[in-house]
Amino acid sequence: MLPTRITRQLAISHLSAVFTFGLLVCATATGYAQAGQVTTSNRITRPVDDAARVVLRGNVHPLAQARFDRGEASASVSTGRIMLVLKRSSEQQTTLKQYLDDLQNPGSPNYHKWLTPEQYGKQYGISDTDLATVTSWLQSQGFAIDKVSAARNVIEFSGSAGQIQRAFHTSIHSYVVRGEQHYANASDPQIPAALAPVVAGIASLNDFHPRSHATRSLRGRYDTESKTIKPDLTLFDRSNKPLLYVDPADAATIYNTPNTALNAAYHGTTYDGTGITIGIAGDSEIALQDVANYRATFLNDTSINHLPNVIVDGNDPGINGDAIEALLDNEVAGGIAPGAMINFYTANNVDFQSGLFLAIYRALDDNAISILNVSFGACEAAQGASGNLQILEAWEQAAAQGISVTVSTGDNGSAACDDPNSEMTAINGLAVNGLASTPYNIAVGGTDFDILGTQFNSYVTNSSSGNAPYYGTALKYIPENPWNDSTATDFATAANVTTSGNTPYIDSNGNNNIAAASGGISSQAVCNGAIDQSGNCSIALTGYSKPSFQKSLTPNDGVRDLPDVSLLAADGQYGATWAVCADNLANGDPTQNYTDCQTTNGQLTANTTFTGIGGTSASSAAFAGILALVAQAQGGARLGQANHALYNLAKNHPAVFHDMTAGNNSVYCKSGSPNCAANNFLNAASSLSPGGYDAKSGYDLATGLGSVDVSALVSNWSNAKLTSTSTSLQINGSTAAVNAKHGTSLNFDVTVTPSAATGDVSIVNTSGVINNGTQGFLTLSNGIASAAINSLPGGSYSMSADYGGDDSYAASQSDSINVTISPEGSVTALSVNTYDAMTGMSLGSVSTAPYGSLF
Repeated sequence: MLPTRITRQLAISHLSAVFTFGLLVCATATGYAQAGQVTTSNRITRPVDDAARVVLRGNVHPLAQARFDRGEASASVSTGRIMLVLKRSSEQQTTLKQYLDDLQNPGSPNYHKWLTPEQYGKQYGISDTDLATVTSWLQSQGFAIDKVSAARNVIEFSGSAGQIQRAFHTSIHSYVVRGEQHYANASDPQIPAALAPVVAGIASLNDFHPRSHATRSLRGRYDTESKTIKPDLTLFDRSNKPLLYVDPADAATIYNTPNTALNAAYHGTTYDGTGITIGIAGDSEIALQDVANYRATFLNDTSINHLPNVIVDGNDPGINGDAIEALLDNEVAGGIAPGAMINFYTANNVDFQSGLFLAIYRALDDNAISILNVSFGACEAAQGASGNLQILEAWEQAAAQGISVTVSTGDNGSAACDDPNSEMTAINGLAVNGLASTPYNIAVGGTDFDILGTQFNSYVTNSSSGNAPYYGTALKYIPENPWNDSTATDFATAANVTTSGNTPYIDSNGNNNIAAASGGISSQAVCNGAIDQSGNCSIALTGYSKPSFQKSLTPNDGVRDLPDVSLLAADGQYGATWAVCADNLANGDPTQNYTDCQTTNGQLTANTTFTGIGGTSASSAAFAGILALVAQAQGGARLGQANHALYNLAKNHPAVFHDMTAGNNSVYCKSGSPNCAANNFLNAASSLSPGGYDAKSGYDLATGLGSVDVSALVSNWSNAKLTSTSTSLQINGSTAAVNAKHGTSLNFDVTVTPSAATGDVSIVNTSGVINNGTQGFLTLSNGIASAAINSLPGGSYSMSADYGGDDSYAASQSDSINVTISPEGSVTALSVNTYDAMTGMSLGSVSTAPYGSLF
């Protein structure tokens, strides 16, 4: 029997929060900022008129197509808890961006001064009055208000499809896609125009939920003679080919983790995550006995102290098809950091809302974790404006609270809009995972040990001591390549995959696959022409703008690139996979009498089984565990958006990373589909890399910065702080207030010190970036940037210069300068185009000077 201290905590309705948000709850823990006295203005300025509406564009799922449409859904279909995503004012958004920059700037008084959810909502949420107006309107449409987040960024509400159709003037239809029934809105929703200043969208009005990134591999059995785990030959004809089932001891050896239980010597200091709490988000329950078996088997830990705390938000989802994902995440993260506590947040999927997002927002509101792992994905392009905003808002909030978010990039290679579980060929072109593509999360890709195909015995022993926790058989670091089954060959004869002459993998049934670690460019942005010698390209900036930490080391594409880092995601094709302890229901094979990870007197019993699992779910969970070791080494402090430190280390301490230079994540595609090259592999030659998303020296879109030497990462982390900067602005050579007529050209001169700082600066007012003809961004040269701008809007406001930072230098903002732009004198001019009445051909135009005559 497991102890009752492992509790399931049900969500408490926050209905009363609508009336109590005026109270500010301040954290007392060291390192938390005191929220400033921010006055949040009311932005709903007119009565709500249901007849005056605006359309929330870009919110129809791409699979809501006529060919899949089975007609309008019943009005009684339940929505479950869906989210109304709220909108900040432009002033709040500008202030939030600056605060998030300050959190990573050692020279700022706000450095690592994390906010609580209540403080975040007080400063960056909507006003009490506006909140009451929005909730009242929802209730007037018949919806129940289930919860208002403490951060004031989402309202959870529920009702029926009929109420959705009436309230948001969109029709909910039933669709059948690949044999599965789905519900989705058939047109963009509408909201009353009065609410538009504070409502960003509805997330979501469909049930195309994110999918797990766990990939099943081969089962194994414990061999008592060699005291190792071997492929189960009674089920899979492996012709006695060896397979490395990676457990915590193996991971400690391969990635050099300074772990107390598994690697006792680390410069006299060991770390196991003690004092750190890792959050895992999911949409299934788990069998805690499986986690207990895993810890007893591989960590020699039979206590209950580090079993997950299961926190259910709302209705319990029970053990479902994603239970294997939940077990993988909890076991691998806990195996890397066995001393850490784990809070497993889960919620039930409902018709119009993924339980995953309910779990994520619950974890953020609880604010009890330092790291949050999410091993799910969804096509970025399919999320729509509201769905992507729901994701971005969550990760921005996490960054403000100091929570490091690790997200798996996906198991569909460079084709993140295709399903590796049901598709053998990619058809939707290059794409990325929308849960991983924001600037505020760490995107974790996947690797494989291709070299084991020919040199297995050089890296893995054929026998172990058989003493817990030393069942590991890895001998040393194993060179890595991008995980890619789509180009794999039989691993017994495989050599490293290169991009020259890719050939598709074909199994014994003649099937191809698109299983590979995902990576690529936000929103499928591509170059509009050839790449010049400097690697520059003309690009449509449809994705997230390139974050400051990626400015120096990633391709010059202007957008967010994935992944950031990578770790093992292999599923056995090349001779390695992760070992997991799973029960029958989680394994999905109740016809077999499997019992995983059984021990007697602390030793594995003969022929006990193991579940093999791969996919970037494993690599993402492993990196969450690694960050727990880093956080412990930093005295238990939260790390926040840790990419700032990772890219800084990659530039200044490259030995922290294992760089991969061979292989790719290109997958097999249907001829004629987007980005499909002549050899039927997705190819990005028209965007960035001449041969596709290839592994190469330095950063690449297949493995990011590479995998990590954890001991080196831990020991160098304190050296990864950004250098502080200061930014100054002059307008027409002065810092004095400016008065000018509309259309007047003003000279803006920006100086950033130290002058070695690279990247861009932007000229902003309280409404955001001012467009100077080049998206409002100026490139620094020796710390200086200048521009003449004649497009300032009329009115009185403050102007400042915003330096975005890079991987070595922190962002900073200049003092503001007051600017008043008055109307220019008006003139009237008339221009007439003339045409030949017989031929319709233009005869040119005739113009008049102001007040003049045409004739």
